[in-house]
Amino acid sequence: MESPAKTATVFNAAKMERLIENDRFLLHQFIDAIEKHPHDYDRALEVVFNSYILEDSVMERKYNQA
Repeated sequence: MESPAKTATVFNAAKMERLIENDRFLLHQFIDAIEKHPHDYDRALEVVFNSYILEDSVMERKYNQA
């Protein structure tokens, strides 16, 4: 029997903001990213998402609950 297809986790800026509010590590990573992309807030959020949420089942679960 085949396992059910995994639903892809898709970037959502509002979800990332909620997750970062409650996670000091992600907040620190976001601050670093915003320093590298000072004029692109959403890009900085997406950098953190791509680096620390995707491919991490625990973080994807937290993100999807945010």
